[in-house]
Amino acid sequence: MSVNKQKVLRITGLLLVFLLLLTPLGFYTKIQLLRLWSAPPDNEAGGQLTQRQYQSWFLKDDSGNLLSFDQFERKVVFVNFWATWCAPCVAEMPSLQALYEQYGRKVHFVSIAKDDPKAVKQFLEKNPYTFPVYFLGNSPPELLHAHDIPVTYILDRNARIALQNTGAADWNTTVVHQMLDSLTTP
Repeated sequence: MSVNKQKVLRITGLLLVFLLLLTPLGFYTKIQLLRLWSAPPDNEAGGQLTQRQYQSWFLKDDSGNLLSFDQFERKVVFVNFWATWCAPCVAEMPSLQALYEQYGRKVHFVSIAKDDPKAVKQFLEKNPYTFPVYFLGNSPPELLHAHDIPVTYILDRNARIALQNTGAADWNTTVVHQMLDSLTTP
């Protein structure tokens, strides 16, 4: 009798692992756990973009139109690299949206999807995110070259990286608000 009980427990455990690792249920479970564990971003700073780097980097909008990054020169810019298949990316989206709603008039948000445009369009149709989404038109400057995602940079008016964070973070926090307030105050 106990052998059958052990088999049932093993099968149940394997089924649970299968569900959490290999199904959409697992993806959404990871997202919820990441949201619970997200903290304010680490304040890693360093590096400065040159005027040439601003002028030579292009983004694409959802219609495929090229936009030069130099339109953000001399402005505070929030740059976030993400993808729809990335659980940490999706986990931080609600806090990015809340931050955008508060600072979208003071800070230029550049959300760069490293994903298929069709998948991004479907994702945005299902989710209420209103921050601007772009795609890479060419390679970003080396200082902003994202090997991992999500990765976020906050650039000050002088094109210095005021903050760099890799991994999911809670962006709608007092720490981030204070930083953006200090960067946007003339």
